[in-house]
Amino acid sequence: MTFTSTIDKQTFFGDMRIVIGHWSNSGASTGGDVETGLQTVYYFGLTPLSTAVTANAPVANETFPLGGKTPVTVITDAECDGVWFAIGK
Repeated sequence: MTFTSTIDKQTFFGDMRIVIGHWSNSGASTGGDVETGLQTVYYFGLTPLSTAVTANAPVANETFPLGGKTPVTVITDAECDGVWFAIGK
């Protein structure tokens, strides 16, 4: 049961930073922490990638804005993989 997350790309939009990545679940894993590298996360979006419809949408179990370089906790269905993006500073 392993949840992994990777940063794939980063760019700037004005004074904000946008970080894009993906996550993978293996076994019966139902989520984990995403390290965005941002000091403050103002927005966090998730999109599941699957060959079948997921029963539940993945969610970020946080209150935004999220400060202090805190990882974003993600809750998903078992073995749900997908992409994420975060906007912040």
